[in-house]
Amino acid sequence: MKFASFYDTRLLFVSVAIMVLGAHLIILSSMEFLSSLFLVVGAASVVSAMFFIMLNIRKRVI
Repeated sequence: MKFASFYDTRLLFVSVAIMVLGAHLIILSSMEFLSSLFLVVGAASVVSAMFFIMLNIRKRVI
């Protein structure tokens, strides 16, 4: 169980890092040439990271 708990915590940190990276891509989309591509990739990464965070929190609570 200790390894699973460590793995869940690491997955949570990776999800937060992906969400921060996606937010930076969304901000970068306002000043770059390929703005629509950055906006789509950034939004997709933020949504997927939030989904993984919600799954991880739900697994810890239940």
